[in-house]
Amino acid sequence: MFTTTHRILMSTLAISAVCLTGCATTYKAPSDPALSASVDVYKGYKSGVGFGTGTQQEYSVYTSDQCDTPQRLASFTWTNGEKKTKSVAANEPLRIGAFTNYYSTGSGGYWNGTAYIVDTDVNSCASFAKFTPKAGANYKIIQMEEDNKSCDIEIIDLTTSQAPADLVIGQEKTCTDLALNEES
Repeated sequence: MFTTTHRILMSTLAISAVCLTGCATTYKAPSDPALSASVDVYKGYKSGVGFGTGTQQEYSVYTSDQCDTPQRLASFTWTNGEKKTKSVAANEPLRIGAFTNYYSTGSGGYWNGTAYIVDTDVNSCASFAKFTPKAGANYKIIQMEEDNKSCDIEIIDLTTSQAPADLVIGQEKTCTDLALNEES
């Protein structure tokens, strides 16, 4: 069973996750269909759920190159399906951040930046992309888990089965102001 340390750590992780996701507002879709595109956002992790483990995936939209005000586009856990369809603004840059967090207990530990936390593993990955959706178009967005719990983002225009022509991937290309601040 869980020790007091396990319970405190799991409570801390749960509170941290709520605080991080609580900071994001929900994305407001455009009200005019003529000025919107559709995105099918997919759950992209394949790690199963077992005793003492969990996975959570978030997709956020950013309105500027600072990427400092996330708006939640979609969120996935083991309880809420494989796909969500959302309307997004067309003809303006769409900046996407995708984040997958893996939690497990009883499998070693992890370094939290200050101390080694025993019996809990936390692994996470982040992907960033930017493109300009066309009015009336439909896109597939998925942050896929690789074998080593790293990840990669894929965006496909479902009309052409190709990536959008102006798609850029990577934090330094999506959130240019944020990347510049981190380098200094």
